[in-house]
Amino acid sequence: MPPTNELWHSGQFQKLMQFRELLSLPRCCADHHPQHTILEPLKVALRNIGEKKLMARGGYQTTDIEVITEDGYSLWMHRLGNNTGPPVMIHHGVFYACECWITRGPKKDLAFFLLEEGYDVWLTNQRGTVYNEYSLKYKRSDPFFWDFSFHEAGMYDLPAFIDTILQIRGTQQLFYVGHSLGTTTLLVTGAMRPEYSSKIAAAILLSPTPIQPSAKDRKPFQTLIMSNSNVYVT
Repeated sequence: MPPTNELWHSGQFQKLMQFRELLSLPRCCADHHPQHTILEPLKVALRNIGEKKLMARGGYQTTDIEVITEDGYSLWMHRLGNNTGPPVMIHHGVFYACECWITRGPKKDLAFFLLEEGYDVWLTNQRGTVYNEYSLKYKRSDPFFWDFSFHEAGMYDLPAFIDTILQIRGTQQLFYVGHSLGTTTLLVTGAMRPEYSSKIAAAILLSPTPIQPSAKDRKPFQTLIMSNSNVYVT
């Protein structure tokens, strides 16, 4: 969408881009930390720390907000602090949840830098994470509960988050930052729910994944996921 919206011309996007060094480095991606397994950072953050304690280290409180998607999934998002600046929705990549944006703490993570600059920061969690506790249709132990892919996340999860944030803030647009899978889901939203394009002032896509890699370029876990139609195709 062309940069003709109010937030763009207010200079807020240009202000946001002063953190382009952080934005260009997907530091929450385990591929850049070979000393860890791909799930270890998530286990440490979710089981031993939690987003409230992580934010408390920086002197911020967290407001937890439950969102019910159109297809009945319960998801949680977290508003960091209570800033009244432009809202920024930050969405995680594959194998992660919201804590990946705040585990290193103040003066190091993007979320804290944005808070210091007055932005209204929202961390979201799509279906399949520990923040997706139930569905109105299926029990979590039911295989049908897990019968989804990035398509449903783009069709239902992101629109639910966007609408809730805009309703709470009483504004018409927000900024979006997504990493890896968080870029794929936004592209699905743009393709399948084009009415949401006007609700996003600007989107910053880190390690964007608009198409699946060719067979020769896939990493082992990608090959496993993409070859299993019961896991990735609905």
